[in-house]
Amino acid sequence: MLNKNCNGGIRCSLPTFSEKVEAKLPAALQQLTNMFQTSDDKDAIVLSAIVTLSATLYNVCTTYGGDDVYPSLFACVVGQSGSNKGIMKFTRHLVTPIHRALLRNGVHFIIPENSSSAGFVQLLDDGNGIGLFTGTEIDSLLKTWKTGWGNFSADLRKAFHHEPITLYRKTYNEYVEIDCPRLSLLTSGTPDQFTGLFSGNAENGLYSRFLVMCKPSSGEWCDQFQSSKQSLKSVFTAAGEHYYEQWQKLMQKERIEVRFTPEQQNALNDYFSNQYRNYGLTMGEESRAFVERAAIKVVKVAMVLTVLRNMDSLPFREEMEVGSPDFEAAMEIVCTLMEHFTALYEIIPHAALVELPEFKTEEMRNFYETLPMEFTSMQFEKLAVNQGIPKSTAYRYIRNMVTSALVNHVAHGVYRKAA
Repeated sequence: MLNKNCNGGIRCSLPTFSEKVEAKLPAALQQLTNMFQTSDDKDAIVLSAIVTLSATLYNVCTTYGGDDVYPSLFACVVGQSGSNKGIMKFTRHLVTPIHRALLRNGVHFIIPENSSSAGFVQLLDDGNGIGLFTGTEIDSLLKTWKTGWGNFSADLRKAFHHEPITLYRKTYNEYVEIDCPRLSLLTSGTPDQFTGLFSGNAENGLYSRFLVMCKPSSGEWCDQFQSSKQSLKSVFTAAGEHYYEQWQKLMQKERIEVRFTPEQQNALNDYFSNQYRNYGLTMGEESRAFVERAAIKVVKVAMVLTVLRNMDSLPFREEMEVGSPDFEAAMEIVCTLMEHFTALYEIIPHAALVELPEFKTEEMRNFYETLPMEFTSMQFEKLAVNQGIPKSTAYRYIRNMVTSALVNHVAHGVYRKAA
């Protein structure tokens, strides 16, 4: 559970996973965790490295639920100032050589934090759907996308499941469609920043797509001279250069299939079928979507670990089987973070649930979902243009939403969602 301490910070009495999985991790990750002393720091580095590297494995996939599933992941680490969550920044060096190589071909693999919502989609399209958004502060993300947050939230929800993302620019008569986005996202922030990111987005499914971790402050002074005898930047940079060499060979394969053994499939189904029942009873029916996505996260994490373990085994095969250590580690990581998810869910301001009417068209439903909590006529007109919806149709949709009490007309040209 989460408790407020006397300083207004958050203290987490939540489990960690590194002590259980460190010996099972691929050597490349063990080399990184060896640079840190506490379980919380090790957990943050393992999570950050897995998410960061997942963005580079865009030719790796498996079949789950009848769909192609790629390793790309979303994660958010939450902690007060002084919790040392800033160590996450070093994992960016693991992919800097790849970013520079792709940039020479006009692909912005690491998507800039100051990209607009439309710019984000454009850069993702330029990279054929691949990209990594990584930033150490949630606020920078929210500030950049404040005006287009509804659209960006919907795009993220689609990207997690590799569903098509579209953008229409009327000014240039330009239509962009990303058929199979493979986006990874890594961010961090304080509890207040965290609630700002997910307030009103817990019920729409955005929160359930994230791996979240609560990182506590130790409450004690840390000797920074003794914290590490080596430059962490140099260690991660060297690891990134080695990874780049192996990654180039990996990319010679057009597609690499990752297979799960029947025993692993049964173990995953047995565990999550129980969780599906338990969460439905304790947290309500809406929580079951979280359990379904937690199972997908196990699949994605296991894929990353499997490829990392095979990185030094050349030549790369077009099929890889998940080994027991990688499957067990993936289960332990995700199942541990499910407890963090539940605890952090409690501090998110939840919107009152509204029974949505049957929308006349799917277009109207999508338009409603992309609207921010409060918006102006100018804002919804712009959103309509981006979605290829005529202005008159957009106004008709808004009138219908007001009539259905989904949207309140609070002032001239100003609207607010009821939920």
